[in-house]
Amino acid sequence: MTSETVCSSCRKVKHQLNVRKSRLLPDIGLYLCDTCVKERLEPRWIIIMVGRDPDQGLAAIKDYVGKTPRYLGDPIMVSELV
Repeated sequence: MTSETVCSSCRKVKHQLNVRKSRLLPDIGLYLCDTCVKERLEPRWIIIMVGRDPDQGLAAIKDYVGKTPRYLGDPIMVSELV
């Protein structure tokens, strides 16, 4: 990887990234830095997509948006999930 590559979760340029599959959308491959892997973070946009999915919905993302969010960025508002 080059130094131009950014982490899919924290969006920071990192010299070393790990290729991982999303826990919420296993068909999507992600490039995650060591910190995001260790913290088990998902990209915010994936959490929103899964929350909007009528087959998965809020039950699938409850562990990601609880008291200790497992994503970085602004709080996910209910209006983003409808």
